[in-house]
Amino acid sequence: MDHSPRTPEEQEQLDKKMLEETERYYARLDLKYGIAFALSIIALLINVINLLRL
Repeated sequence: MDHSPRTPEEQEQLDKKMLEETERYYARLDLKYGIAFALSIIALLINVINLLRL
C-alpha cells in the first residue's frame, strides 16, 4: 500500500466521494424511517377503526 501523502486534489476527491457516500447513506436511512413511520400510522388507524366498531 502506498503511504505517500495525498495531494490536495486527491484529498479533495476523496472528501467529495466520502460526502456523497454519507449523503446516500442518510437518504436511505431517512427513507426507511419514513416508511416505518407511515406503516405505524396505518396500523394505528386500523386499531382506532376497530375500536370504534365495537
